[in-house]
Amino acid sequence: VSNPDPASSTATATVSDAAGITTNPTPTISPVSIPTGFPLGSYSLTTFLDTVQTNCTSNPSTWSCFPYTIYNTSPSKSLTTFNWVISASSDNTKYSISSTENPFDIIFEDVPLELLDQGKDTERYRFQTRLDKTVDPDDEAMECSYSGTTFQGTLYTKMAKGYPEGENSKDVSFPLWPFAVLIEQTMAGGEDTPTCYKLGDNGKVDKKQKIKEGLEAMDTTSLCSCLYKNWRPPNPHLVSS
Repeated sequence: VSNPDPASSTATATVSDAAGITTNPTPTISPVSIPTGFPLGSYSLTTFLDTVQTNCTSNPSTWSCFPYTIYNTSPSKSLTTFNWVISASSDNTKYSISSTENPFDIIFEDVPLELLDQGKDTERYRFQTRLDKTVDPDDEAMECSYSGTTFQGTLYTKMAKGYPEGENSKDVSFPLWPFAVLIEQTMAGGEDTPTCYKLGDNGKVDKKQKIKEGLEAMDTTSLCSCLYKNWRPPNPHLVSS
């Protein structure tokens, strides 16, 4: 993906994510190194856990987001790295993205990537898929599951990242994604959101002991979410190669 002539990069746009957060890119120019073959290849995307919402469940302890610390509590402890692989179809006309092994059990394979705003300052690849999320609440002998959580990622191709400062490529598994990213996991309220079972003496889920006490169905407009990104205000800026 080529970057625009800095002299002509004056357009601005507004991008709103599923959590309702608005981004207003600013056309500030700074150099960045783009890996050979970009965007194809394996990449490490270093982000921080920005916000957590627990409105889809009547028991907030049943929803959690790795690494369980948000940026405003600790910029260093909120760091989360996603290692993903972008590949092309046999005719090189379509791209897809897959996860690798990770500690937060987010697994997907060959999810189509959609290119949005091609040629504009806000050019980005976006994907969305559905996953089952499992949570083991602290100090509670139960396991809760959220069937069909929405997981989506937005990978910018021109907007600068700003986190973490002094990033070292030796600390990650793959070459670093050189631009801003926004990653979200969301779930709406409703019946059996979540579904929780007690754990047996062997530490495994006992399907005969479904937990209903303290779990009231929330309105379907109430959301739980985990939001990750790699920039801080005043929002990501346009960069050039």
